[in-house]
Amino acid sequence: MNKRAFAFVASSVIVASAFAVPAASAATTGASGCWSSSVSRSEGHGWAQVCDSGNGSSVTGWVTDDKADGRCPWIRFNTTSGYSAGSPRVGPKGTTKNFSLSTSSRITGFEILYDNC
Repeated sequence: MNKRAFAFVASSVIVASAFAVPAASAATTGASGCWSSSVSRSEGHGWAQVCDSGNGSSVTGWVTDDKADGRCPWIRFNTTSGYSAGSPRVGPKGTTKNFSLSTSSRITGFEILYDNC
């Protein structure tokens, strides 16, 4: 490959990688009836796997505090009945908590929030 062709290929790879969109926060489907997703905001981030069973859901995951700001991040899970469930609050900065919980109605989505510690 001559130098001119190599320069074109190399610059094409750099341009293509600049427009690649990470899928870290997209929901992914795993085992039958299960899905997972990550969530983040400046105060913290987390990940959860939701598995539907019967009319309810079971969840396992973790949440991490990323900022020394007196706020404790947590994940809220929304359900088909309008009820919401939550992970434990986590803090101070650098702390991660694993959790598991169950709901009597199916989880439709989740988001990361924070409370003052």
